Amino acid sequence: MVSIPRLELTAATLAVKMDQVLRQELDLDVGRSVFWTDSTAVLQSIYNVNKRFCTFFANRLAKIEEGSDASQWKHVPTALNPADDASRGCTVKAFLQNKRWFTGPSFLGSDERHWPTNPVNTKDVPEEYLNMKPKKMLAVHVAEEQCLFDDLICRYSSWKKLKKGVAWLQRFIDYLRSQKNRQLSKRLTVADLERAELAIVKYVKEDNYVRRHWRQVQYLADQFWVRWTNEYLLTRQTRQKWQFPEENLDAGDLVLMVDNSAPRGKWLTGRIVET
Repeated sequence: MVSIPRLELTAATLAVKMDQVLRQELDLDVGRSVFWTDSTAVLQSIYNVNKRFCTFFANRLAKIEEGSDASQWKHVPTALNPADDASRGCTVKAFLQNKRWFTGPSFLGSDERHWPTNPVNTKDVPEEYLNMKPKKMLAVHVAEEQCLFDDLICRYSSWKKLKKGVAWLQRFIDYLRSQKNRQLSKRLTVADLERAELAIVKYVKEDNYVRRHWRQVQYLADQFWVRWTNEYLLTRQTRQKWQFPEENLDAGDLVLMVDNSAPRGKWLTGRIVET
């Protein structure tokens, strides 16, 4: 989903990437870089040390933190922002006469003391930035592979017809297993019906409930670990920059390698060789 906050943060990330490329490619001694944005939400998220962000914003903020420092980011008021000359539209004649588009804002030629100051009271970070998910109701639906007995039970509405159906099925199975080419009898015997009744009772009593209950328990356990990994585990990750000093991972540390394609009991452990 494309939104204004996403585009603003993407533009800030692109600015940092361009700064890195220019420093690598230009054979010049580039001094301190200053980044300008008219988005107070972007500034709030860069200076933030408390809130947690969703994946899209967290990844881009990590790139910004890696390539710049918070002190390098400044706020340009909308009235002084040359980017608005193109995005908000104007006539060709007015655009060509607009020197600000080609030379930048006039305050850039002044001393840094005369630059626009960052707003003191900025709006809070938009909810779209945050790792806030709507509350969900978990409805459990266990999809089972029905065996042949389940199909027969659902097919027949009377006990007598069900016994006959199971009896004919058992007789046909005996015919297939028999090595002799004997013909099937066209009539069921009392023994056939009694055997079918025992098979039905045994299936319903011993297998059906246990199998369904076990699959439901397994499904709930899998759902718990999926939500624990995707929702709770992310909240335990701390942003190292601009916060309290903490020790980063170092060579020799033992780590657990998360693999979403493997069962949680088969995640591998490893030891960091080099950082």
